[in-house]
Amino acid sequence: MAAFGVFRFHYGEIVFFIVLGVIVASLAVVSSRRLCLGILNLAAKIPVVGKVAHKLEETYESTAVLLRPIPLFLSTVISVLAWGCESVGFYLVINAFPGVRSATPTRSSSTPSRLSSAR
Repeated sequence: MAAFGVFRFHYGEIVFFIVLGVIVASLAVVSSRRLCLGILNLAAKIPVVGKVAHKLEETYESTAVLLRPIPLFLSTVISVLAWGCESVGFYLVINAFPGVRSATPTRSSSTPSRLSSAR
């Protein structure tokens, strides 16, 4: 949904791709058990982290199960469908008010310069 807004209004493309890169890199690290446990073992040598290292390993094991390709894909599809239904519902509610034509903002009405000059 965020990608739709980014590319529809051509605003925030750089941030979008940075966040996408961080997500992909995080998924790559979590999908490699050897790499992730190595990072956790290194982090366990830090006194503050060492106290909770076993909890971090348990957290990793649970996260690794949830981020396997099939569960991740299914949960993403269900989420996108749910958010889409929420958007349609919001659109229908807003348009039910008299005098409202559309719940979709236009580019000119949402630019920061237009908002700051309205004050």
